Amino acid sequence: MTRFATLALLILVGWMAGCSSDLSKLQSEARSGDAEAQTQLGQVYVHGNPDAGVEPDAIKAEEWLGKAARQGHQPAQHALGMFYQSSDDLVAAYAWYAIASSPTNGLTTQLRNQLGDRMTPKQKQEADALVRQLKNEFH
Repeated sequence: MTRFATLALLILVGWMAGCSSDLSKLQSEARSGDAEAQTQLGQVYVHGNPDAGVEPDAIKAEEWLGKAARQGHQPAQHALGMFYQSSDDLVAAYAWYAIASSPTNGLTTQLRNQLGDRMTPKQKQEADALVRQLKNEFH
């Protein structure tokens, strides 16, 4: 092996070890209840992270984003809305966008409104009921 190849391999191995240790730290913080860490970990599972050896995992993504969202963490609520929208669950997506909406969060409000325009009256009714249920769970 050439000196360059050896050096490149050592750098890659060190970098991958750093990714793994960063992921371990994030997992530890998420397990301790840190909403920001839970949101970040949920996003890791949404997209996967090949450098850290993490494949996309919708079940874990939903779990971690949900934990943070139920703590009232607005970025997680928005991300959960996007997660459900990408899964074509319009009712859950609308509900989480509605919860995350605020006068200072125009994008989430816009996404909620656009989604509401695509929903049937029955879906909208189900979404409104889900919003009430979710708000009762964590407020």
